[in-house]
Amino acid sequence: MPAGPDGGQPLSFALPAILTGVFTLIGGLGGVLLTGSINRRNEVAKQRREDDRRWLEDRRKLYAEYLGLAEDLLQEIDGTAIFLAYDQNAGAPSEEDKQLVDQGVFEFRVRLDEELEPALRQVQLIASADVVDLAGRVSAALSEVAEESASDGYFMDHVPWWFKTQEMIHFMRNAMREELGISALPSGHLHPGMNREDKEWPWLPAEQYKSAYAKKGTRRPGATREDEEGVSQTS
Repeated sequence: MPAGPDGGQPLSFALPAILTGVFTLIGGLGGVLLTGSINRRNEVAKQRREDDRRWLEDRRKLYAEYLGLAEDLLQEIDGTAIFLAYDQNAGAPSEEDKQLVDQGVFEFRVRLDEELEPALRQVQLIASADVVDLAGRVSAALSEVAEESASDGYFMDHVPWWFKTQEMIHFMRNAMREELGISALPSGHLHPGMNREDKEWPWLPAEQYKSAYAKKGTRRPGATREDEEGVSQTS
């Protein structure tokens, strides 16, 4: 068996040790590379989750701002329209009322330009196509309501546009909720206090109250004495 280059042990005896060392080195390098790759993937996934969370939070804040602004403007123009003549059969409004309407519509349009439109442009940057479409429609609808609220118009011409815009805001709200992962609201929730067919709303049914005083001691708003007596007998 031939000796090694230095006259020591033959190469055949040193080869296993050499191979073991090479495989150990390769295994160590592979482990380092694999660990680094896993860490990088975890970091990328963590960063993506953080980005998604920030986007969702940004959308939530922006949607709440735009929705609140649209509803506030709708209520504002309705408060202006009450000074219009009721319909064609009503007498003409006073000059003072006309001035109030003109001033109210002017201030409303200023808010459309200076508050709602900048908010709409932000929505257009960050929202889904459905929300962008409905937000634009709400902005245009509010402008139409202002047209119908001019001092030479009639309150009864204003009302249908007001309700149509309210409905548009409802659709936009549900599109925003869906995008944020929240279930849609039924049509009865168009606006607090609106479309409530239950004569006792906002009060809960008497049987849901835990307090005996709330059940029997007082009459609920909107309830008759017979209603209360019927509840007392079944309590």
